[in-house]
Amino acid sequence: MHTPTTRHRLLIETQTRLRATTHPLPDANRALRDAQPGYPTNTSGGGSTPRLDAAGNPPGLDRYLDTPDPAAYATRRLDQLLTTLLASATELHELVTTWAIPVTDQPTIERKRSGGDCLACSRFVSGSVDDRLRAGLCLACYQHHRRWAVEHDNADRGEWILARRRELRDVDEPDVA
Repeated sequence: MHTPTTRHRLLIETQTRLRATTHPLPDANRALRDAQPGYPTNTSGGGSTPRLDAAGNPPGLDRYLDTPDPAAYATRRLDQLLTTLLASATELHELVTTWAIPVTDQPTIERKRSGGDCLACSRFVSGSVDDRLRAGLCLACYQHHRRWAVEHDNADRGEWILARRRELRDVDEPDVA
């Protein structure tokens, strides 16, 4: 398994070799095409009709059929390597772009939108956002607020939230949610 530094070095080495290969590739293609044997005509530049042997083959054909053709093998291998390189580069690109999410855009685990945190004790409460009566409070804080409002002659809700937070911080209640 490679380290991030080794992966980066391998990528730079691959890029360097591909750049160095790209420039001479047309010359190599031309040389490979020219090195492949043609149909032997034995014309010797005179434009005469080729002579055929008794089997109807031009002279020298057996030499071309028996001699291995290095250009044909190199051409096939070049095509295979380019096809493999394209497939590998495509797979590499998909893998890297799938996982190269900027830190700010990374998906985070979010709670369901139907719930929220209690405004007083910060516990997660499902459905508190949609509950018009509780208005963002868990059931315990909602009941506490109702009792507190009766005792304090319907005092401001903001005062109650601050008092409840102080009370919970001082008591240090265990979280039951």
